[in-house]
Amino acid sequence: MVDFVSQLKFLLKSECQFEVGRLFCELAQLGRENLLQMKLYLDDLGNWVPTEEGFQSPKKVSLSVKDGTLFHPYIFLPIKEICERKKIFTKLGIHSKMGGKEIHKLLSELKDTHTGRTISRDQWKTESDVIFNICDSFEEDYIIEHHDRICLPTRNKVGKIKFYPAPECYYDDATESQRNSLDSIKDAKPIVSLQKMNNTLAQKLKLKPLTELLLQPEDIGTSFGFEQWGQHQDVPCRIREILQEYPEGSIFKEQVQNAEDAGASKVKFFQDEQENLNQTEKLLGPKMEFCNGKSLWVYNDAKFSKEDFENIIKIGGATKKEKLDKIGSFGIGFNSVYHLTDVPSIVSGERMLILDPNLKYLPGKYVRDKSQPGIMINLKEQPVKLEVFSDQFHPYKIDKFGLDLKYRPSGINFNGTVIRLPLRGEEGIKISEISKKYFGKRDLDNMSQYMKTNKYLYMLFLSHVRNIQYITGDSKNEKNQIISVSVNKESKILSSSLPKAQLFESAVKNSETCPSSSAPHETILVTQIFTGESATKEERSWIVSKICAQKDSDAHTMAFSQEGKERGLNPSVGIAFPIQPNRKEKTFKIVRMKNEDGVAFTFLPLNIKSETNFHINAGFALTSNRRSLWQDDGASKDDIRGRWNDVLLFQEIPKAIINALEEIKHQQSTGRMAKTKFDILWPSLQQGSSSFLRIGNGFYDQIVQSKKNLFFSDSSNTWVNFDQCYISHFSRLPANIGSLCKDILLWYLKKNKNQGAELVDFQEWSLEGIKKSCG
Repeated sequence: MVDFVSQLKFLLKSECQFEVGRLFCELAQLGRENLLQMKLYLDDLGNWVPTEEGFQSPKKVSLSVKDGTLFHPYIFLPIKEICERKKIFTKLGIHSKMGGKEIHKLLSELKDTHTGRTISRDQWKTESDVIFNICDSFEEDYIIEHHDRICLPTRNKVGKIKFYPAPECYYDDATESQRNSLDSIKDAKPIVSLQKMNNTLAQKLKLKPLTELLLQPEDIGTSFGFEQWGQHQDVPCRIREILQEYPEGSIFKEQVQNAEDAGASKVKFFQDEQENLNQTEKLLGPKMEFCNGKSLWVYNDAKFSKEDFENIIKIGGATKKEKLDKIGSFGIGFNSVYHLTDVPSIVSGERMLILDPNLKYLPGKYVRDKSQPGIMINLKEQPVKLEVFSDQFHPYKIDKFGLDLKYRPSGINFNGTVIRLPLRGEEGIKISEISKKYFGKRDLDNMSQYMKTNKYLYMLFLSHVRNIQYITGDSKNEKNQIISVSVNKESKILSSSLPKAQLFESAVKNSETCPSSSAPHETILVTQIFTGESATKEERSWIVSKICAQKDSDAHTMAFSQEGKERGLNPSVGIAFPIQPNRKEKTFKIVRMKNEDGVAFTFLPLNIKSETNFHINAGFALTSNRRSLWQDDGASKDDIRGRWNDVLLFQEIPKAIINALEEIKHQQSTGRMAKTKFDILWPSLQQGSSSFLRIGNGFYDQIVQSKKNLFFSDSSNTWVNFDQCYISHFSRLPANIGSLCKDILLWYLKKNKNQGAELVDFQEWSLEGIKKSCG
């Protein structure tokens, strides 16, 4: 072995490679006989590995032909005699293949070599190619684990090289026109300078695209400047499930609900026929062209808060449960928009949110985390983006909304919220994982008919929204726009227990800590005026009675229990019944509804008939699709929701009816309301198994126990309570004889039974309820 080492030293010293192959064949044999001693001798020699380009250190040699090609001139391939004997020479210190650590070490050495140097463009091409190959060779798992320790090169205008950690780096994805717009800001950013850089490698290295500086995606609440926004879970699958539960017409109701929760007073729907056919170049990505066609717009005049945006992307629902002044759950209800679109967008204040659950439209460079398929764009910072991507923002100009995303140096701060729903067309059907339903003008016309049919119901129990419009036409041709539906709501408080200017919803929210034991309540006269295409007006008026559960009541106790708060139980209820105004006499009278016309509300109308002669509103516990009341299955004995609904129906809604009866009595005494039968509003008892039958039963139980004077005696023109009521049946007798009989009976009752006795005539439905309640 000593003779072999002497020969090798002579070859190394003379740099002669004559008979090197034969010598290294002997070395392989000697190494097998005494591996440890041979390795020690070779390590002392330093550059002992023969290659076509001289002797090299084993650290700079790889037995992989690929390594020798990709990483040359920093990694070399040894002579064939060594390559043919990989096993022994690997043990002697030569790399069989460059692994992640070895590649990373090579990159670090290049960083130390080049940092601070000025290199010409031609020289840098060779170095750039090697570094590109290094980066391309990293396994994704290695990048994830060592991302912040991988440093990448930048080269400035004079050729000076500097390396930055990958998380700080951008890659140049801009077109020539976009690059010019970036001149003012890109010099301050570390942009990776690799001539072969492509989108695939950039995304693998998790680099931020340069055009992100234009879009200014925003991390709300931090100063970092970027956070992906999008819905979580297996998004397309979850949305498909939701769409099976929500009818298409629910889109309108859900958008009104979200506007109400945001505190908006106006909601406008715009069926836009504009296709924006010429806007095809300056887009976020080529597929975004398909999102610029016909659409449905939804506008309201309130800005979304950070919390509102967060709620939008949570498709699990129940995002506002513990907020008693909120009426909806953005997460589930918002997803009804996917009946007709795949790429909804929202503009509010300084922000624009674009969602792409299918991951088919937004470029992948902007959606690096596939579990959050969407982006949030800051419209205020770096407003030049509005010019660079002008075709993308072109549709967002609606004069009726005061919306215009055209470039301006100060950026955009839109005073309201607009949701744009581009209709799913032929291209969308092919690639959508959410729905295969094509949505055209006819489909939207049919769907909007639902909204028009229920136009008087949307605002009946709302506090904020007071105007709803439906517009059709072309967003770029105002003369072609028609307001087909416009409903204005006017409210006048008739009576209230609340301090001036306090909203009923605020009183409900504060009722847990309010020292007063009396229940907050108010009665409102609501008038809704409809104007259609022909400009003819139509008017509907209602009296709305609202009341909150009294302290220590079952409803109040349940609502403010721990489980009640977690479930978001709202202890307020209300009823609404129609009235007919007499403009000439400045009075109004009650109109009794048919039982089949009564609708149940949870602030907005549910697809549920209440089977009552008035509309009812309560914070019912509902199934997830809001189509039915929650009912116990018998197995969930600790679930509060079934008991909660029964308490509302049997105890609280009857109280709202009684509150309304007191207001009717007062209005009749002032002459504002025409006198009618005192029991015209009383519910009739129905046959069947519906949960809503509990309302009638609860009402009659309460009215007979009440000490309030809510029964009217026509014979004495007196209001009395139930204890004073006596029923007479003389209607079949001639009028004069019947009158005489009543007088005699009343004389007898007052003298022998009850000095406050009065004869009361009940209508058929109320008499039946009284009899059943009294047994």
